[in-house]
Amino acid sequence: SLLTLLDGIPDGTRVGLRAYGHRHSTSDRPKSCQDIELLFPIAPIDKPAMKKRVQELACKGLTPIAASIEQAAADFSSGDVKRTIIVLTDGIETCEGDPAGVARRLRASGLDLTVHVVGFGIDGKDRDSLVGIAAAGGGKYWGASGAKDLLSGLKEAVKLALPRFAAKKLWWWFNPHLSCEVEVIEDKGDLLRVKIPE
Repeated sequence: SLLTLLDGIPDGTRVGLRAYGHRHSTSDRPKSCQDIELLFPIAPIDKPAMKKRVQELACKGLTPIAASIEQAAADFSSGDVKRTIIVLTDGIETCEGDPAGVARRLRASGLDLTVHVVGFGIDGKDRDSLVGIAAAGGGKYWGASGAKDLLSGLKEAVKLALPRFAAKKLWWWFNPHLSCEVEVIEDKGDLLRVKIPE
């Protein structure tokens, strides 16, 4: 699902990737709780390299979600005005951290930060815990019980995270009752030139 998702991200989109619990087993708790690695710093996406690295990952250890969010927030540069973190997890925090508290504190510090969460195979109180992280991070939660649901949730999260004008075409509306399709002819971040049909 993640490989399919990467294929759908527009070229040039700035993306970073962190992984946790992939190098040390649960038997070594101290190392497992510190097992968080920045695999790809935030930069224009390199799909072949990222897909290759994702395929090499294996789930081995614990789930340090709080520390991962903290470190991911620090990965952004001062030029990254809008910061979005998407947490993909098959479990809740298991390293005594407070992910919701971290997300809440980071947003309260003035960062324009959104934390979305996609949970795989999560239910009951564990689901409530992940929903709480997304709520504290100003984001949304998607639950998945299978590959199809997982891909759908990830796609929705990425769609919300993408730059406002990432698509080559968008819907421009003047009021709720009048809309037309416009073509983007130049996109320089804050500057957008469009061609509006007559």
